[in-house]
Amino acid sequence: MTTHLDTEVQLSFDPWALERCYLVADILYNDFDAPYLEYALLGLSTESNPLHVVATPLLPGQRVTSATVEQPGRQVLRMRREIEMLSKRMRQQLLPITFIHRHPAGCDASPTDDAFIRGVFVDQVATIVSFKDATVVETAEHRSHCPEMQRHFRESSLGGRRLVRLRSEVGLAFSLIVNRKREHRLYGVRKRTCASCGRDEVDYIPARLAQDSHCWISSLDRALLRRRLEGEIRAKISFKRGSDTAEGIQ
Repeated sequence: MTTHLDTEVQLSFDPWALERCYLVADILYNDFDAPYLEYALLGLSTESNPLHVVATPLLPGQRVTSATVEQPGRQVLRMRREIEMLSKRMRQQLLPITFIHRHPAGCDASPTDDAFIRGVFVDQVATIVSFKDATVVETAEHRSHCPEMQRHFRESSLGGRRLVRLRSEVGLAFSLIVNRKREHRLYGVRKRTCASCGRDEVDYIPARLAQDSHCWISSLDRALLRRRLEGEIRAKISFKRGSDTAEGIQ
């Protein structure tokens, strides 16, 4: 897939997939006496449309406190098997693109959130979801930050300045933070591999969540979804009411 990533990226959600994110926050607050405990869901998109989330399963085997979400290694394998099962059920290959979790009040990312999305999460996602992005590079030595490009320029018989359009592999990952008030903040990061030297760079990109105003979920349907989610929470979340106070993810 080819895209241009210097402008705002719009991530869309299937309305039911997004509703799950908000309902889990409300269920934990009202039904599980866990108003301040974290939780995590994984936003899955498709190969044909990687910027549209169609499913949001809770991470299996997650251990949560008021500040952290932990998932043991064996549960990561269980998550992969669940993605495979969902892919067969939906008859299309699903890919992880978004990490979703709750904050008790505002939806600003914490330092731990920042480290997670820019590190472990984008590294894992970038190996699965990748784009081709065209980058214009000015090859004058003092204008290029790439050591390999600087060497190429010095050895070039052309000299002077010239513009070169390079195509590089780019991985995208998103973090969606919600709360029970149905507020949200979406953060997007890009991992770009230099086409010349192979060095990776990770930076934030402008991103927003597309709102679908054409789908209305009835009270009855929401109640049925809520009941299913209560069972999923019991099966997948282990509550550890610890002494952690820092907001974030592990």
